[in-house]
Amino acid sequence: MIHKAPFFWINIAFILGITFSYTYSCDILLAYSAFLVSLCLSHFFQITYKKYFASFTLYLCCFLGGIIAFHHKSVIIDENDKYLVHTSSELKKKGSEYYIFGKIDQGFYTHNVILLFPNLIEIQEGDSIAIQGQLSKINKEEHLISFSYNDYFISQQAYHKIKVNQYTVLKHKKGVIENFRSKVDSLIFETFSTTSQGIAYSLLLGDKSHLSKKEKEVYQTSGSMHVLAISGMHVGILSVLIYYLLWWIKWFPKRYHKLQPIITCMFIVGYSLFVGGPPSIVRATMMMILGTVSILLKRKVLAVNIISIASFGLLLYDPSIFFSISYQLSFIAIFSISMFPYWKRISSLKWYLKIPIGLVSVGLVAQIGTLPLVLYYFHFFPVYGLISGLFNGLLTSILMYLGIVSLLLSQLNFYNEWCLWLFDTIYEWNLFLLIKISSWPQLPIIFIPKTITIVSLLFFNLSMYTFYYPKRITLYINTLMLLVFSTLIVVFLIKKDRLLMSVYHEKSTIISIQKWNSISTYIFSDNQKSIPVLLKRHHERFKNSQINFLSSAESCVLSIDNKRLRICIENDFIEKNSDDDVHAILILNKKSADVQILKVSSSIKNSNTTYSKVFPSVITNNTQLTQIDLGKILK
Repeated sequence: MIHKAPFFWINIAFILGITFSYTYSCDILLAYSAFLVSLCLSHFFQITYKKYFASFTLYLCCFLGGIIAFHHKSVIIDENDKYLVHTSSELKKKGSEYYIFGKIDQGFYTHNVILLFPNLIEIQEGDSIAIQGQLSKINKEEHLISFSYNDYFISQQAYHKIKVNQYTVLKHKKGVIENFRSKVDSLIFETFSTTSQGIAYSLLLGDKSHLSKKEKEVYQTSGSMHVLAISGMHVGILSVLIYYLLWWIKWFPKRYHKLQPIITCMFIVGYSLFVGGPPSIVRATMMMILGTVSILLKRKVLAVNIISIASFGLLLYDPSIFFSISYQLSFIAIFSISMFPYWKRISSLKWYLKIPIGLVSVGLVAQIGTLPLVLYYFHFFPVYGLISGLFNGLLTSILMYLGIVSLLLSQLNFYNEWCLWLFDTIYEWNLFLLIKISSWPQLPIIFIPKTITIVSLLFFNLSMYTFYYPKRITLYINTLMLLVFSTLIVVFLIKKDRLLMSVYHEKSTIISIQKWNSISTYIFSDNQKSIPVLLKRHHERFKNSQINFLSSAESCVLSIDNKRLRICIENDFIEKNSDDDVHAILILNKKSADVQILKVSSSIKNSNTTYSKVFPSVITNNTQLTQIDLGKILK
């Protein structure tokens, strides 16, 4: 199936180019030169009927095209510290500064930037600002535990920040879509009750900010958070509604029947612009348009090709969108669903079998396909996601239809109270069932590294492809992937079982000893009320956790795997702790997170005791903490 979808491989080559450019710095002139040479070679091999060489050079062109596209997207030309920026978010506080997301138009691409202001200013989303300030690149920090603004900015495809010195807010005239969205926003606020406003905003506008903290936790714990995100499901619900509302077109002559799907596509394009064009909605809209065109032209097109064309178009428009969670989850899910070969058999069943089997199949295939990404990004396995997805998807579809009808009836004052009562009742039932599911036993928080995520993603999808379309070559490749996947899992489990010590870069001297799913923390401080946020985030990763407060001048002896380890501040152990049998001594500096490790060769009671300085095996070292392999020290 995939070998008959050339756009799939073109898309893969383009993605590899984007990833390569994101990871490594490239000479753009060399990339342009290689691109032109590859393009000429591809054309030469094509006219000389050397198919395999032509295909290889074509994919090489796409790879180099991905490098060039991402380079232009991630590089902003310095315009003598003067820029015209269009704000795309609300002003928020960051420490002593204030920041806002903005967009700069340069060439073919629109660049996302972060504007940093020293003081609170009057500025709103959608304003245009003429600014003067210093442009700098945002460096990725990859913090393991706590929240990092740099990592957050990069995840929102903002690779540069501007420290604003002077600014002038220009007049901004709202467009037709912005005015219509603000009217719908106020209409939802006036129509729905306070208990259902959050879900109404989420389903109709894609705005989850109105949901309460409890509602978000219930949806997340039950594995139903994806239902609240504007996605292809919403496009499907809306397109079915519009399509059947246009049933009267069937009364016209047959040549006008094509207007029904065309008008439906036009409405969906308008809806995509209305909700801000997130990747999942754009993907679904592009796929719907391509599918409609193929039906109208009576051309049979593979679903994988349609998905790949939609993905390629999105990446060509904005290469950085590949690194967004929405893009990855959306395309992996729809790709997994499209690879399922039994849809014809399911569609031939009777309706009372087709509907439940189809819903279970879609949910199960999408969940298996996206499982590695869900574990990597959210550290949570939705154990009951399939169960909650069945009834929640159905009830959410009903809620969306009722929400649209309620807004229309509110303008007519016709049976609107009954419709709103039904909306509130169904939402209360849905929330009640989700609360019940979220109260069931859950798995602990799961953290997997990026390497295992990528390999398992390839392995799961390749396994499904091998199962659906058994061929010798796919079986061999899948066996190789299984060996790689198993090796990485074994290495991960071995590393997970290591005895680690974390030294936190905080004002107080704080260390943690961790092994598997347990962590014990020792805080050398006289203030027993203050626990850093960094430490709280770290403890959330473990099932068993313990915090011990010690005096800033106190030392302690830990028994770890039948070996004794003394932890003390500076050189206190020489005078005060000479009567203990220990295997190693950790000397911590009060003013910094530096740690000095001494290996004890015999008992301290013996006058011939010697100490040898050990250089610890550092596992992680960043601005938050330093992790040391303690198991090697205690050998």
